[in-house]
Amino acid sequence: MGGKPVVRTGLPPTQGKDAKSVIVEASSKGTSERFRPAWRWGLVGLPWILLLTLLIGWGQNRVPADPHRLITPIAPPASRGSIATSSHNSASGPFTESLSTPQLSVATFNIHRGKGGATSATMADFLQLLQGSDLVALQEDVPIGGKTFSRRLGSARGDWAAELPTEFQWFSPNGGNGLLLPHNPESVITLPLPGTRGKAFRQMAMVRVLCGTAPVTVVATHLDSSVDRPLQIPVLTELWRSLAPPCVLMGDLNTRPDDPLIKPLLAVEGTRDVLLDMGERTGAPSVAHIDWILTRGLQTVSAELIPTPVSDHPVIRATLELPQTAIEP
Repeated sequence: MGGKPVVRTGLPPTQGKDAKSVIVEASSKGTSERFRPAWRWGLVGLPWILLLTLLIGWGQNRVPADPHRLITPIAPPASRGSIATSSHNSASGPFTESLSTPQLSVATFNIHRGKGGATSATMADFLQLLQGSDLVALQEDVPIGGKTFSRRLGSARGDWAAELPTEFQWFSPNGGNGLLLPHNPESVITLPLPGTRGKAFRQMAMVRVLCGTAPVTVVATHLDSSVDRPLQIPVLTELWRSLAPPCVLMGDLNTRPDDPLIKPLLAVEGTRDVLLDMGERTGAPSVAHIDWILTRGLQTVSAELIPTPVSDHPVIRATLELPQTAIEP
């Protein structure tokens, strides 16, 4: 009657353990049994987690564009045919075509990734700056909302647009160059430029267009601004020398006229600098610039450098024509 109260646990008798220890052991055992399936699921899911991590790392990595990739220009909402029927043409515009002197208006513009310059940039600004140009080379052409500026401008202008990415990220274009073309070209060829700066990928693009009925070869590029430029200019020079006139070279060469690196390019037989041509004709002083339009086998009708606050680069624009001796009767 006066002994200790008996604690009834409902558990089998144990040796050398009091009732409280037995209850704790039973509770721990039940907990481990409940969580054992979660560990098993973790082991099964681990390979998938590793695979997802690898895919994310792969997608984030910036890789150079395949130089042998087929470039398919994007058709405008309504195809315009040839330059002679271009919607950019007007009786008073920079492109005119007569029976004797067909002309071609070209422009090059580094759009600074659409970030603006002294002021912010809009599509309306770009359209106004490029108005009247039949063929446009764009640099720093990046996708915004899944569409590059070349694609957007081509659609707005009624142009064929050639996207020329220099790199891919997340399995899609991540910046490069672009061309706005007055008609569907025969082909667009891209050629890689040498580089040592890791992810600073560069290339040249080559396309043939029509000036009247005569084919003109156009080369567009954007060279490195630092250590790779001395490697890239000789490659560009050899390509330029190998082309048969008439031909046009335009783009951001990141090289001023007084830079010794540009001298061999300018010395290629028949090469004309459109801005220098106009300066000599009008007596205007030369202007330092790194964006260029060079020609061989074409005459400069007009040329201008157009500063703009919507980029850190000006627009270079020129109207070109075949010399009389090259015009078919």
